[in-house]
Amino acid sequence: HVASQGLKNTIASELSPIFGTLYDGNTVIGPYSPDAGDAGRRSLRLAALGYLTRTDAGQRAARLYQDADNMTEQMGAWSCLLNAGKGQSEGAHFYDRWQDDPNTLNKWFALQVAHSAPADTVQIADQLSQHAAFDLRDPNRFRSVFGALATHHAGFHASSGAAYRLLSDWLLRLDVLNPQTT
Repeated sequence: HVASQGLKNTIASELSPIFGTLYDGNTVIGPYSPDAGDAGRRSLRLAALGYLTRTDAGQRAARLYQDADNMTEQMGAWSCLLNAGKGQSEGAHFYDRWQDDPNTLNKWFALQVAHSAPADTVQIADQLSQHAAFDLRDPNRFRSVFGALATHHAGFHASSGAAYRLLSDWLLRLDVLNPQTT
Protein backbone atom coordinates (compact mmCIF):
# COMPACT_ATOMS: atom_id res chain seq x y z
CA HIS A 1 0.00 0.00 0.00
CA VAL A 2 2.76 2.42 0.93
CA ALA A 3 4.66 1.65 -2.27
CA SER A 4 1.52 2.07 -4.37
CA GLN A 5 0.73 5.42 -2.78
CA GLY A 6 4.33 6.54 -3.24
CA LEU A 7 4.22 5.61 -6.92
CA LYS A 8 0.94 7.51 -7.42
CA ASN A 9 2.41 10.55 -5.67
CA THR A 10 5.47 10.46 -7.91
CA ILE A 11 3.35 10.14 -11.04
CA ALA A 12 1.17 13.03 -9.84
CA SER A 13 4.16 15.22 -9.14
CA GLU A 14 6.01 14.46 -12.37
CA LEU A 15 2.98 14.70 -14.65
CA SER A 16 1.04 17.45 -12.90
CA PRO A 17 1.07 19.80 -15.92
CA ILE A 18 -0.31 17.04 -18.16
CA PHE A 19 -3.01 16.16 -15.62
CA GLY A 20 -3.89 19.85 -15.38
CA THR A 21 -4.31 20.05 -19.15
CA LEU A 22 -6.43 16.89 -19.19
CA TYR A 23 -8.57 18.18 -16.35
CA ASP A 24 -9.14 21.60 -17.89
CA GLY A 25 -9.56 20.27 -21.42
CA ASN A 26 -12.27 17.77 -20.56
CA THR A 27 -14.78 20.04 -18.92
CA VAL A 28 -18.22 19.07 -20.16
CA ILE A 29 -20.16 22.16 -21.21
CA GLY A 30 -23.95 22.20 -21.14
CA PRO A 31 -26.55 20.12 -19.37
CA TYR A 32 -25.70 16.65 -18.10
CA SER A 33 -25.88 13.92 -20.71
CA PRO A 34 -25.05 10.25 -20.18
CA ASP A 35 -23.88 9.81 -23.78
CA ALA A 36 -20.55 8.08 -24.35
CA GLY A 37 -18.62 11.21 -25.34
CA ASP A 38 -19.61 13.22 -22.25
CA ALA A 39 -19.22 10.20 -19.99
CA GLY A 40 -15.71 9.61 -21.35
CA ARG A 41 -14.73 13.24 -20.81
CA ARG A 42 -16.05 13.16 -17.23
CA SER A 43 -14.19 9.91 -16.56
CA LEU A 44 -10.88 11.20 -17.92
CA ARG A 45 -11.31 14.49 -16.09
CA LEU A 46 -11.98 12.72 -12.78
CA ALA A 47 -8.99 10.41 -13.28
CA ALA A 48 -6.77 13.47 -13.81
CA LEU A 49 -8.36 15.09 -10.74
CA GLY A 50 -7.34 12.09 -8.67
CA TYR A 51 -3.70 12.80 -9.45
CA LEU A 52 -4.06 16.58 -9.14
CA THR A 53 -5.54 16.18 -5.68
CA ARG A 54 -2.26 14.61 -4.59
CA THR A 55 -0.42 17.82 -5.50
CA ASP A 56 -2.91 20.59 -4.66
CA ALA A 57 -4.30 19.34 -1.33
CA GLY A 58 -7.77 18.95 -2.83
CA GLN A 59 -8.32 22.52 -3.98
CA ARG A 60 -9.60 21.58 -7.45
CA ALA A 61 -11.67 18.70 -6.07
CA ALA A 62 -13.37 20.99 -3.55
CA ARG A 63 -14.13 23.50 -6.32
CA LEU A 64 -15.49 20.82 -8.61
CA TYR A 65 -17.67 19.42 -5.85
CA GLN A 66 -19.18 22.86 -5.24
CA ASP A 67 -19.64 23.62 -8.95
CA ALA A 68 -20.87 20.20 -10.11
CA ASP A 69 -24.41 20.03 -11.41
CA ASN A 70 -24.57 16.24 -11.46
CA MET A 71 -24.05 13.31 -9.14
CA THR A 72 -21.19 11.78 -11.15
CA GLU A 73 -18.92 14.81 -10.80
CA GLN A 74 -19.90 15.39 -7.18
CA MET A 75 -19.15 11.80 -6.30
CA GLY A 76 -15.87 11.81 -8.22
CA ALA A 77 -14.71 15.02 -6.58
CA TRP A 78 -15.77 13.77 -3.15
CA SER A 79 -13.84 10.51 -3.74
CA CYS A 80 -10.71 12.54 -4.46
CA LEU A 81 -11.23 14.54 -1.29
CA LEU A 82 -11.69 11.35 0.75
CA ASN A 83 -8.42 10.01 -0.67
CA ALA A 84 -6.78 13.20 0.59
CA GLY A 85 -8.24 12.75 4.08
CA LYS A 86 -10.77 15.51 3.52
CA GLY A 87 -14.37 15.80 2.37
CA GLN A 88 -16.34 15.59 5.61
CA SER A 89 -18.60 18.55 4.81
CA GLU A 90 -18.98 17.38 1.20
CA GLY A 91 -19.99 13.93 2.47
CA ALA A 92 -22.68 15.45 4.69
CA HIS A 93 -23.91 17.54 1.78
CA PHE A 94 -23.89 14.52 -0.57
CA TYR A 95 -25.96 12.54 1.94
CA ASP A 96 -28.48 15.36 2.36
CA ARG A 97 -28.85 15.77 -1.38
CA TRP A 98 -29.02 12.10 -2.40
CA GLN A 99 -30.41 10.26 0.64
CA ASP A 100 -33.70 9.48 -1.10
CA ASP A 101 -31.99 7.58 -3.94
CA PRO A 102 -31.15 4.09 -2.58
CA ASN A 103 -28.52 3.29 -5.22
CA THR A 104 -26.71 6.58 -4.71
CA LEU A 105 -26.93 6.18 -0.96
CA ASN A 106 -25.25 2.77 -1.31
CA LYS A 107 -22.41 4.57 -3.09
CA TRP A 108 -22.27 7.10 -0.25
CA PHE A 109 -21.71 4.26 2.21
CA ALA A 110 -19.19 2.40 0.05
CA LEU A 111 -17.05 5.41 -0.87
CA GLN A 112 -16.34 6.29 2.73
CA VAL A 113 -14.95 2.84 3.42
CA ALA A 114 -13.23 2.36 0.08
CA HIS A 115 -11.41 5.70 0.21
CA SER A 116 -10.49 5.66 3.88
CA ALA A 117 -6.97 5.64 5.27
CA PRO A 118 -6.08 2.04 6.20
CA ALA A 119 -5.81 2.91 9.88
CA ASP A 120 -9.38 4.28 9.82
CA THR A 121 -11.11 1.69 7.64
CA VAL A 122 -12.52 -0.54 10.39
CA GLN A 123 -13.71 2.38 12.49
CA ILE A 124 -15.46 3.97 9.52
CA ALA A 125 -17.15 0.70 8.51
CA ASP A 126 -18.26 0.16 12.11
CA GLN A 127 -19.65 3.71 12.37
CA LEU A 128 -21.51 3.35 9.08
CA SER A 129 -23.03 0.06 10.22
CA GLN A 130 -24.59 2.05 13.09
CA HIS A 131 -25.97 4.77 10.78
CA ALA A 132 -29.77 5.15 10.73
CA ALA A 133 -29.84 4.49 6.97
CA PHE A 134 -27.92 1.22 7.29
CA ASP A 135 -30.28 -1.75 7.07
CA LEU A 136 -28.97 -5.26 7.60
CA ARG A 137 -31.95 -6.64 5.70
CA ASP A 138 -30.94 -4.74 2.55
CA PRO A 139 -28.28 -6.87 0.81
CA ASN A 140 -27.08 -3.97 -1.31
CA ARG A 141 -26.63 -1.76 1.73
CA PHE A 142 -24.78 -4.55 3.53
CA ARG A 143 -22.48 -5.03 0.52
CA SER A 144 -21.90 -1.30 0.22
CA VAL A 145 -20.28 -1.22 3.65
CA PHE A 146 -18.85 -4.68 4.11
CA GLY A 147 -17.99 -5.35 0.49
CA ALA A 148 -15.99 -2.12 0.50
CA LEU A 149 -14.35 -3.19 3.76
CA ALA A 150 -13.35 -6.61 2.39
CA THR A 151 -11.87 -5.09 -0.77
CA HIS A 152 -9.89 -2.38 1.03
CA HIS A 153 -6.85 -4.62 1.25
CA ALA A 154 -4.62 -2.37 3.35
CA GLY A 155 -7.41 -1.69 5.86
CA PHE A 156 -8.98 -5.14 5.87
CA HIS A 157 -5.80 -7.16 6.29
CA ALA A 158 -4.32 -5.03 9.07
CA SER A 159 -2.37 -7.09 11.57
CA SER A 160 -4.80 -6.29 14.40
CA GLY A 161 -7.43 -8.54 12.81
CA ALA A 162 -10.11 -5.97 13.70
CA ALA A 163 -11.63 -5.98 10.21
CA TYR A 164 -11.85 -9.78 10.23
CA ARG A 165 -13.66 -9.65 13.58
CA LEU A 166 -16.03 -6.88 12.47
CA LEU A 167 -16.94 -8.64 9.24
CA SER A 168 -17.39 -12.05 10.87
CA ASP A 169 -19.63 -10.54 13.57
CA TRP A 170 -21.84 -8.92 10.94
CA LEU A 171 -21.90 -12.06 8.79
CA LEU A 172 -23.18 -14.03 11.78
CA ARG A 173 -25.97 -11.46 12.28
CA LEU A 174 -26.81 -11.49 8.58
CA ASP A 175 -26.83 -15.28 8.28
CA VAL A 176 -29.94 -15.53 10.46
CA LEU A 177 -31.82 -13.14 8.16
CA ASN A 178 -30.33 -13.85 4.75
CA PRO A 179 -28.05 -16.87 4.47
CA GLN A 180 -27.83 -16.50 0.69
CA THR A 181 -26.18 -13.08 0.99
CA THR A 182 -23.95 -14.33 3.78
